[in-house]
Amino acid sequence: MQPQEWGDAEAGARIGTTLSRWAELSSRPLVVFLDEIDALSNETLISVLRQIRSGFPNRPQGFPQSVALVGMRDVRDYKYASGGSDRLNTSSPFNIKVRSFTLSNTKSQKRGNR
Repeated sequence: MQPQEWGDAEAGARIGTTLSRWAELSSRPLVVFLDEIDALSNETLISVLRQIRSGFPNRPQGFPQSVALVGMRDVRDYKYASGGSDRLNTSSPFNIKVRSFTLSNTKSQKRGNR
């Protein structure tokens, strides 16, 4: 199922609003993968994480049941990179993780062990 067109929402709320509308229209619980989340930086990354965090209580009818952030680093690594709680006055945008998975290239591991 493809998302509907991006609706009108104020800056800093567009992703959260679109994900909410998409979940409301879906006949099944929605699971979204955001690949290359680590390509975002600074305020853009923080904005996306805040929008995901604020939609969490509305699951599964009003927000995706699960959102997977796919990148090269753990999402909590960005807290340190962004200046942590001192700069943000809160850790809440980064308090969205249930668990992390690390996937490795099995072929590379096998070659390295020979």
